[in-house]
Amino acid sequence: MTIEEVGLHTERRISWIGGRMKTLAIKKAMKSFERVSRTLMAGAILVAGCKDSGVAPENDSHSEWRGQVVSEFVYEVLKPDGTVWTWGVNYCGTLGNGTTKNRDAPGKVLHISNVISIDQSWGAAVAVDKDGNVWFWGKNMLSSGGSPIVTAPINIAHLDGTKYITIDGVHIFLLRNDSTVWYMRLDWCKPAIVDGPRKIEGISNVISVHKELALTIDGKIYDLFSKEILQHTLRDAAAVSGSRNRHIIVLKKDGTVWGWGANDLGQLGNGTFIGTDVPTQVKNLTDVAAISANYDYNLALKKDGTLWFWGFAGRQGDTLIGLNTPVKVEGLKDIVLIYAAAECFVMREDQTYWTFSAHDRIPRQVQFN
Repeated sequence: MTIEEVGLHTERRISWIGGRMKTLAIKKAMKSFERVSRTLMAGAILVAGCKDSGVAPENDSHSEWRGQVVSEFVYEVLKPDGTVWTWGVNYCGTLGNGTTKNRDAPGKVLHISNVISIDQSWGAAVAVDKDGNVWFWGKNMLSSGGSPIVTAPINIAHLDGTKYITIDGVHIFLLRNDSTVWYMRLDWCKPAIVDGPRKIEGISNVISVHKELALTIDGKIYDLFSKEILQHTLRDAAAVSGSRNRHIIVLKKDGTVWGWGANDLGQLGNGTFIGTDVPTQVKNLTDVAAISANYDYNLALKKDGTLWFWGFAGRQGDTLIGLNTPVKVEGLKDIVLIYAAAECFVMREDQTYWTFSAHDRIPRQVQFN
């Protein structure tokens, strides 16, 4: 991925979350990105994206838990053995290896084991282990320039029964075994909790969380900040991904995918480039097992192990290219985990990991030493 493409993704992402950011934070983000870009020129990779639908291990549709893949500021793998591996740009300490040095090949994150869930947001990384310990490392790229960089995981909280964690800026959401969601807010300038952990009242029977989105067992989709139900026309939702400030896609129990929101690059997959507030079905896509939405494009994993892509597909000169119906990603089979980011990230049944960019969709295998 070129510097120009990374810059495009970052600029669009800042626009995407603009409703939740102040002008000062945006300026800080862009200044930080300029510094990161200079690092990228040396050959490292910056990735930025959205979390896919969060499903805890016991809710995984596979016969055995596969772990998790995340790709936002750096690449991150949670292996089924509970270890976490990272590589990429380490400007914010997001690799968790005790340094701020970049790493091209996967290396193990220090101090943590028996991990069951991971996430990232703007350079900050979090994890939760099977005992309910919440870990933090890195630095939020939007925070004060004087805030510390935490280069190795530190324990910031404990919540028994936690099975899934997600972070959105300084906001952390924890899904527990009793299907309740708990909230923590971090200090903007240091990894200290200023609110929580506290239970979010009024939302129960939650089966998955994804940033600010929660999906309940009866198929309702909530905004965890406002506690608002986001759709009253959609039924039988099984998974959700995206952001209400950009676009949201939903996997229904019948294996079809539906979406609403922005559609300027075809990210709703309905054959048009017209946005809508009413869910519309993604065309020519059935038997889907998992979904993952980036802010401008999406991935869908079908039950046969094939991978499908639609939305932003690169640029020609100053013109952005969009695919408004799904296309199959060639060269990959037997996929079991997916993550849509500036560089898409997947795991195969044979426990090999692969990446590809939106503009060429040519898979490249990750080499573990």
